[in-house]
Amino acid sequence: DDCGERLKGGSPTAGLMWSHTFSDRLASRAGLYYSYNVSSVRFSTRYWDWDDGMDYYMCAEESDRSGIHGIRAAADFDWEPAAVHHIRFGASWEHHAYLPDRSLRQWEEFGKQKKEVFNQAVGSSYYGEEPSVYIEDEMTLLPGLTANAGVRAALFLVKGKAYVLPEPRF
Repeated sequence: DDCGERLKGGSPTAGLMWSHTFSDRLASRAGLYYSYNVSSVRFSTRYWDWDDGMDYYMCAEESDRSGIHGIRAAADFDWEPAAVHHIRFGASWEHHAYLPDRSLRQWEEFGKQKKEVFNQAVGSSYYGEEPSVYIEDEMTLLPGLTANAGVRAALFLVKGKAYVLPEPRF
């Protein structure tokens, strides 16, 4: 068993997107996306002592790993009903899976013998859904002066509870 610290991570993603133009004034994009973010931290240490003419080691290791899966479906639209308005709107649904786990281990090494003292692993899983909708209007107020106003509303559903997240934008 080697001692020390180790930090690993990664985030592979994949996606499919489809674009369609309905007219000169209306276009859309639809997509399906998958992401996985993982991080792993391991710390181990070894304490040395001399007992009855033999090397004695007390060893300990802690390992923490977190994984977050995300699957998202989305549809976005661009609409220009008039020369002074560019409206964007859309909706999405995202599924989140958070999978943390932790292990703690302790062992003794005396000569060539190894004795497990403590070994415990704990894993959990949390799942959530996040539907959202948005609309915004990029308006030309005067030549050279534009404003962008809108709102996004998200709902986060986890463990039987719902959290509403309104996000006004200007």
